[in-house]
Amino acid sequence: MNAEAESMDIQDTLEYCQEKNLNEWIIPWEITEKVEKIIMIMQLLDACFVHTFKEDNTLADALANQVVESQGTEMYMDFQELPANMKRNVYMDKAQVPTS
Repeated sequence: MNAEAESMDIQDTLEYCQEKNLNEWIIPWEITEKVEKIIMIMQLLDACFVHTFKEDNTLADALANQVVESQGTEMYMDFQELPANMKRNVYMDKAQVPTS
C-alpha cells in the first residue's frame, strides 16, 4: 500500500472517531511505539511534515531513480555536476513550467 492510501485510511479512521466522539483509544498496531517515538522526536525538534506534490519534486524523483537504476553511489557537489536531464527539471521548476 502506498503512503497516499495509508494516509487516507488514517484520516478516514480519525474522522470516524471524531464523529462518534471516541476521544481516547489506543492504536492497536505493531507500529504504535514507532509512531509515538516519531511524534516525540518531532516535538523535541519542533519539526513538521510538509507535503510536496510530485510535480514540485521532480529533481528528487530523478535522483532517486538514478540511484535505483545504477545501484551505486554518486555524489554531486554543486548544480553544474548534475546530469542535463536533472538540470532541466530545475530550470522547468524555476520557470513554473508544468510537467504533466
